Amino acid sequence: MAFVGLLLAPQSVEAQAQYDNTFFMHGFNDNSYRWTYDSPISRLSQQIDLGIGSGPSSTTSTDFIDNQARQMRSNYLHSGRHVLVGHSSGGIVARRAYLSTDPTIASRDNIGGIITVATPHQGAPIVRAANRVLQASQYRMIDSYYDMLANKFTGSASTLEQVLGGFILDFVQNYIVNRLKAFIRDQFGVDTPAAQDLRDGSSAIQALQVGDDVPHANVYGVIEKRNAAIKVAAGMRYEDPQPWIDRKNRVKSAVKLCSQMFYNAIIKTSVGKKCHQADDALGSFDDRWNDWTHGPNKSSPFDGFIPKDHSQYPGLPIDGPGNFRAADENHGTITRGGRGVAAIAGGMEFVRMRRAVPSVGATITGPSSVEAGTSNTWSGTGSNGTGTYVYGWRRYDTATNVWTDLGSTQTVVQAADGNFTLELTVTSGTSNSQAYMDIRVTAAGCGTQLIC
Repeated sequence: MAFVGLLLAPQSVEAQAQYDNTFFMHGFNDNSYRWTYDSPISRLSQQIDLGIGSGPSSTTSTDFIDNQARQMRSNYLHSGRHVLVGHSSGGIVARRAYLSTDPTIASRDNIGGIITVATPHQGAPIVRAANRVLQASQYRMIDSYYDMLANKFTGSASTLEQVLGGFILDFVQNYIVNRLKAFIRDQFGVDTPAAQDLRDGSSAIQALQVGDDVPHANVYGVIEKRNAAIKVAAGMRYEDPQPWIDRKNRVKSAVKLCSQMFYNAIIKTSVGKKCHQADDALGSFDDRWNDWTHGPNKSSPFDGFIPKDHSQYPGLPIDGPGNFRAADENHGTITRGGRGVAAIAGGMEFVRMRRAVPSVGATITGPSSVEAGTSNTWSGTGSNGTGTYVYGWRRYDTATNVWTDLGSTQTVVQAADGNFTLELTVTSGTSNSQAYMDIRVTAAGCGTQLIC
């Protein structure tokens, strides 16, 4: 059937998009793990019919955009009709596959809808910024923050000042300066063909600044620009729950407390003044990174990778119909956070993907707090299905970030040795659903006490 415009008018079930599969496309310097970690596809399948089959696709993410689009055509889009869900530059590849007239790329007849997620439709200004930072003079601009802090702690100082100074200097050098350099140089890979294609103003981006007639939706996250330098770096470690942000915030909180104790109080000691200067310096670093990535005084919201105005889908007004915001989620977490998955499902429904049949229900019963070293029992129950249920259990250990399969019996006995999460998958016929329970583990002999 023909697809015209944005399909804004209410439609009957018969008029909804017809397709065979849904392909989930990863972004730059990434792989299909983007869509399998934390099971966003599984959670989407509970809300939206993904077609006959679905799964993450894989392309050489550092290659030219056209070459990635050729890979998509050759491996996935040579037959059938599909909906493409592209994260980051995966959305650029999807749009190129639809818009290109090159017969080795063009897949217009095989694409029934496009959902872009945290995609830099207007290009990524961070690429140009990263190229500038990689120059020696820009490296020295980063190093100047370290030098500035180091100067604060030179000369005569008390033992407390020396200890505090060494702690802050070590953090700034190891967790900001060196890590940011490595991120720019290695993880972002600004010298690769794909990075050059993704820069704002490139010929690849300019070719996409036209409207299209495929049903499409645009999903984006918006966070505050503060801490942008660390959030950008952390956003590239998708499987890692932003440890750099946590480290920086812990140090900044300690420095601020120091400032309040010694400087903002009546006793304005030299220690307090140094704490106050360090607190300002840690904030200034983020402001300088914002200038590099946005330009001076740029005020548009930031998603951890691109300004919001660069994530606008051509033909769709920002915050207008067809745009779905995953509130407070950034570029790296938008595809796996709860709000991110909900926003993607909203985008899929907007392009008239078929609603899923009522999903089978899943329920876990058992204790939510246990004592270390004890054996405990949790049971699973299925509902709304055909009456025949298959159970699958997994355990997620918080300390190690590892999932462990526990088998398919309806009752699971677990020796608790650390905080963990239980996942129950209930399958009935062709429908399945997951339930989760977070288990808190107290020290042996403490019972339910918090401290013993």
